Amino acid sequence: MALTKKDIVIITGIMEDGFEKFAHVVAKGFTGVDKRFDEADEKFGKIDGRLDGIDVRLDGINTRLDGIDVRLDSIDTHIEHIDARLDTIEHDVAEIKDDRVSRHEFARLDTRVAVLEKKDKAHSR
Repeated sequence: MALTKKDIVIITGIMEDGFEKFAHVVAKGFTGVDKRFDEADEKFGKIDGRLDGIDVRLDGINTRLDGIDVRLDSIDTHIEHIDARLDTIEHDVAEIKDDRVSRHEFARLDTRVAVLEKKDKAHSR
């Protein structure tokens, strides 16, 4: 079956009309997509702004933590000095314990001194 010029004109008309309708539908679809992209871009802009705010707050927290680190270093230094002083005190106390006389030793010595004093008094009469 051969196509006539009339058939070709009819088909061409249908095709052009169909392409125009198709182009119109596609354009509407892209318009909707463009609107969605704009909405998404706006939302991402808001999120970006909020993230910038969080960054500022985190910078403030980092500054405060740096200050705390400095204070903790100072406390560590003080603790080291206190430890050194306690070591000295422990050493001195240990020396005192080595040089002291126990209660029992003192009681025995007191008894001996009392005996010697009695003997001395008895001899001196």
